[in-house]
Amino acid sequence: MKRIISCLSCVLWFSALNFHGACGKITPSSPRSLLRLCSLQHSILRFARIALQRRAFLSGFEMTDTLLQVRDLTVGYRRGGTETSALAGATFRIDAGETVGLLGESGCGKSTTALALLRLLPGNGRIARGAVYFRGRGLLELGSREMERIRGAEISLVFQEPSIALNPVMRAGEQVAEVIRAHRTWGRRRCRSRAEDLLAAVRLDDVERVYGSFPHELSGGQKRRILIAQALACDPALVIADEPTTGLDSRTQTEILDLFLELKAHSRTAFLFISHDPGVFAGLADRLMVMYAGRIVEQGGLDQVYRTPLHPYTQGLLDSMPRTSGGALDTQRLCPIPGSPPDMSSLPPGCPFAPRCSERLDVCGAEEPPDAGWNGGRTVRCHARMGMECR
Repeated sequence: MKRIISCLSCVLWFSALNFHGACGKITPSSPRSLLRLCSLQHSILRFARIALQRRAFLSGFEMTDTLLQVRDLTVGYRRGGTETSALAGATFRIDAGETVGLLGESGCGKSTTALALLRLLPGNGRIARGAVYFRGRGLLELGSREMERIRGAEISLVFQEPSIALNPVMRAGEQVAEVIRAHRTWGRRRCRSRAEDLLAAVRLDDVERVYGSFPHELSGGQKRRILIAQALACDPALVIADEPTTGLDSRTQTEILDLFLELKAHSRTAFLFISHDPGVFAGLADRLMVMYAGRIVEQGGLDQVYRTPLHPYTQGLLDSMPRTSGGALDTQRLCPIPGSPPDMSSLPPGCPFAPRCSERLDVCGAEEPPDAGWNGGRTVRCHARMGMECR
């Protein structure tokens, strides 16, 4: 950078001398003109130095810095005069262009995490503590109008229930174009053209018919694709997909997963992919977080977690997943996790998973385990793994 600025200084100096000399404005007897010339050169170089430094900074930010940083995020819901904690101390990050999976049983706090990140909690929900930083900005400190500018444009959400998320009296294509109009100063024709391109990009056939259809005239898979098109409308940096394959037949599930794989391969968009099915993350997620009772009990690289699960709950989820052997379904009996998920309003003391755990220790029923760091950037919350070396 110093060499660039030195060369620029010489070029500016001689160019200015030639220009002013040709105009007859600078002579040995005009020190005031020479002083003005030096001041002008200094100002131009200062702005050039700032521009080069900013370019270098932004280049490093895009390649190395964390896109989303969540620290100690805790969410509660008020009901009947009491508050129930649905999310307890969630801490994680998502890098630019990275796909992170969030796995857990129904009711463990996955959707609450997604809604809290965008500050879309229902009226009885409250973020009790924590911090959410997106590109260095604290989202929890922003005003409502600033958050409206971020939702859909920089961070978007694929809602879990298309029938609830889509407006039943508005045509499907117009609902995609509406997102574009909210964040772009484009005319209606350009917005419609962009919406039609998005419908084609999410592999919807007969785009014109789908654009003019109402949600009740579309299948479940088509409505799910409309939500994905909405999420991609303004090229956001982060897309949160909340159970995008739930309630679909196996063929449509495969098509939706292939669509996300294609989006991941051809864009720098980061994804937070939420599901209760361990099988959907294979080949899609770079890292995996496992959630139980509002707590992230394990996180690490996808291959690491699948090959050597650390938390007994993660092991139980993987053992309960059907497997294939030589292209055929393995007929070996599945091993379900005993018991049921706890009632979030009356969690047992100590580790919430202790009543269902096959590796329970005496301390598990008395103290909740802290996060323990392992090699390779992995973390786990389990007393039985304290002090052990990562395999």
